[in-house]
Amino acid sequence: MNISVQRKISQKLVAAEINLQQKQLEDLNAYHQLILEWSNRTNLISLPDRDRIVEKHFFESMAVLNAFDLKKEAAVLDVGTGCGFPGLPIALLRPDLKMTLLESRRMKALFLKEAVSQLKLKNVIVMMERCEKLCERSEFAQQFDYIFSRTVASLSVVYQWIKDLLKNNGRYIAWKGGDMESEVKQLLNHDKNVVIKIVKLDERFVAQRHRRCLISVQKRLSGGGSYVGI
Repeated sequence: MNISVQRKISQKLVAAEINLQQKQLEDLNAYHQLILEWSNRTNLISLPDRDRIVEKHFFESMAVLNAFDLKKEAAVLDVGTGCGFPGLPIALLRPDLKMTLLESRRMKALFLKEAVSQLKLKNVIVMMERCEKLCERSEFAQQFDYIFSRTVASLSVVYQWIKDLLKNNGRYIAWKGGDMESEVKQLLNHDKNVVIKIVKLDERFVAQRHRRCLISVQKRLSGGGSYVGI
């Protein structure tokens, strides 16, 4: 057990007014250790990132819990989750959420299945599939309240892929940096029936110098689009 990692996570969450049980803290620590173990024998996560897993991945993932009031027992899809970010830390802190982790790469999907098994997460399932292919499957149409993504692909491109998976009034939430205004305008040019809101990541989670934000795209069947900036 890495006490320093547990302490770092605990202090950050207390500062951000997020309460967690000792078991959740231990599970986050076990997840961190599992990432390192797999990375030692596979290219699961890059060498520079291994010292920044907690700061860069855990805390940035958890920031959505302060930014948005995610409804209880919501169905959530994490697209291109990689090693489980942002979905797995969120699922650990919010066991009521029904989390689906979508990952197309075999090695990372195997890691995710191992993590879910070891942590005994009954609210998480792993799917090895490309996003574009999943969107073509009718059984997943309008099944999700929220869809998460940290992908570098443009907001408009990803939303066009996944919008049919969202329930009406469901939200696509993207972790973004860079030229967000341009991406928002591009999306509004393609789809008018959305409500877009940009929220800065809480500085208690992420240093403001990183200029990272969450972009919420709420699906509407009609009524025209709107946009609320930072």
